[in-house]
Amino acid sequence: MVPDLAERDVYVCGPDGFTARIAQAAHDAGVPATRVHHETFAL
Repeated sequence: MVPDLAERDVYVCGPDGFTARIAQAAHDAGVPATRVHHETFAL
């Protein structure tokens, strides 16, 4: 859905498992680790 995703910054906020899965999906899609920003919280 975002053809240039690897060139963008990705911001994720949510429970630990959610943010970990989204961060991994972003990495798998070619987003460098320096462009994945996350904040986690416990429910």
